[in-house]
Amino acid sequence: MFVGRTAELDALNSAFASSSEVVLHAVHGLGGVGKSALAQRWAADREELVRWWINADSPAEIDAGLAALARALQPGLSQVPTETQTERALAWLATRGEWLLVLDNVEDPAH
Repeated sequence: MFVGRTAELDALNSAFASSSEVVLHAVHGLGGVGKSALAQRWAADREELVRWWINADSPAEIDAGLAALARALQPGLSQVPTETQTERALAWLATRGEWLLVLDNVEDPAH
C-alpha cells in the first residue's frame, strides 16, 4: 500500500497538467528512497493513457524495452529484427498522444 508523498504526487500532477504538449519530467534522488514506487503510484491513476515501463539501466535495456513496446502494440513484429521493433516503437510514440513512458533506473541521462 502506498501512503503519503502527497507533495511529490501534487508536483507530478502540476507538471503534467500545465501543458498539452510533450512533457519530460525527472524524478531523481538517492537510491532506495522510493522514486520508482512514486512513479508507479502516479502512473496507476492514469488509466486513460497508454503506459509503458522501461528499465533504463543501459542503452541496450532501453532498446529492449522499446522493442517490447512495439511487440505489445503489434504482435506480428516479433518476426522482425529488434532494431526495427525499436524504430517502430519510436515512430508510434512520435505520432500518438495520450501515452506515458517511464524510464526507470536512469543512471546516465546521455543514454
